[in-house]
Order: sequence, then structure tokens, then C-alpha cells
Amino acid sequence: MPESLDIGLLLFAGVLAWASVVDVRHRIIPNAAVVAGVAVWCVSVALGAFASAGSIVMSIVEGLAVSAFALACSLLLDRFTGASSLGGGDVKLLFPIGLFVGVEAGLATLGLACVLAAVYCAARSFMKSPISTFPFAPFLSLAFLCVIMLER
Repeated sequence: MPESLDIGLLLFAGVLAWASVVDVRHRIIPNAAVVAGVAVWCVSVALGAFASAGSIVMSIVEGLAVSAFALACSLLLDRFTGASSLGGGDVKLLFPIGLFVGVEAGLATLGLACVLAAVYCAARSFMKSPISTFPFAPFLSLAFLCVIMLER
């Protein structure tokens, strides 16, 4: 990966940290966090993180694919369970994640975030403190960092 992408990933990790803090405190992911993530990606592109216009277009398509997959899964789960499974902010936050890492690593991030969230919920139940809702951005952020580390 070019150095400009490394800088972009570092800055994006900061955006994810901010989104996580806001999500924990207010149970919302600000649209500004998604815009900031896309802006950081655009700066990475401007600094030469991607070699060609084709790879830039492919990154956009892959970012959209990650978000679309999450939205489809969420809508199906909502339909079958009758409960809300994933917030709109989480779906939108997956777009810049997909921009940076592509569809495979983006879906791996989503999958790992789900596993981490399930472990968290199981631990809360085990401690006799079950929960029905929780902020998902911290799990997406942690999973993103794990996937980035494993890709190296």
C-alpha cells in the first residue's frame, strides 16, 4: 500500500473513533462522520493512494456494495424478527470502510463486528445484565482495525 493510503487509514481510524464515541454517548452516528470518512478517502486519492481512475471507480462501487449488503441483511433480519437490527448510521459508515478496504475486507469487517457484538451481548447476558440495543460503531471500528492489521 502506498504511504498516502497509510496516512488515510490512520486519519480514518480517528474518524471511526469519533463516530464510536458519539454512538456510545448518543446512540447515533453523525452524518458528518460519514462525510469525514469519505473526505479522508478523497484526500488519499488526491495524494496518489490509488493508481488509476479504474481503481478509484472500483473502490466507490465496492464501498456501495458493502453498504448495500449490510442494508439488505438488516432489512431481511428486521422483517423476520420484527425488531431493528442495524441503524442507518451503521450502514452509511460501512460505505467509507468499503472505500478504503474493498468489498472482501469490508464484508470481513462487518462479519467480525457482528461476532464481536455477539460476544459482548453474550457476556452481558452471562453477567445477568442483558441488553436489547447497543451502539454498533465501536464494534465496526475495532473490526476495521483488526482487518487492516491482518491484511498487512
